[in-house]
Formats: sequence, C-alpha cells, structure tokens
Amino acid sequence: MRKDEEGLTHNQRRLVNAMLSGAKNLMVAAKTAGYADHATAYKAWDLPHVQAAFINAARLELLKDVGPALVARRALLEHQSGYVRLETAKDVLDRAGLGVPKGEAVAAQVNIQINLGD
Repeated sequence: MRKDEEGLTHNQRRLVNAMLSGAKNLMVAAKTAGYADHATAYKAWDLPHVQAAFINAARLELLKDVGPALVARRALLEHQSGYVRLETAKDVLDRAGLGVPKGEAVAAQVNIQINLGD
C-alpha cells in the first residue's frame, strides 16, 4: 500500500482532508473519504500518525487566519466604542501575559460587630 510523506494511505489522507473540510462527524468524513465501513475509518482515525497529520494540517489552516485576525484586532483597538476598545485592550494585555490574574484572592480585613441590644 502506497503512503505519502506523512505515512498516510490514500484513504487516510482523504479522511484527514474531509475532517478539515468541515465534515460534521467522522461517519460523514469516512463516507466522503471512500471508506466501505465506518469501523475501518474509526480505526484509521485513532492511529497516532493520522492524528498527527490532522493536527499539522489544522495548524497550517489556522496560520492562514493569523493576518486577518491581527487586522480585526487592530480595528477593535480603534473602534468608536470605548467599551470595545477597553475589552480588546484587556484581552491583548492578558494574552501577552500582562493582564490581571484571574481567580486570585484579594486580601482584605473585614470587621463585623453585631449588637443584640444587651
């Protein structure tokens, strides 16, 4: 059986491509990829090299969206609404590791006095 540079068979490559192309589940992707039965497709999908090929291909697809995402972020930082600018700035700072830590307790002293009349 002939394999490509990532060690995938023709059907395994088609399965990976079907999942990347928006197949709503593995059964649909298996049918699109030409698998005769779903069990074989599920076994193929569980193989480490098939998973690695999917992750690598997905990463390459996501890289194509980095430029437009940066342009959208810039547009939000320059938005007319002060609230939108503030939330975007907080998100950018948080992602850069400069935001306020979430879930951190704030130390404060509270004194409560209850007087029951005598």
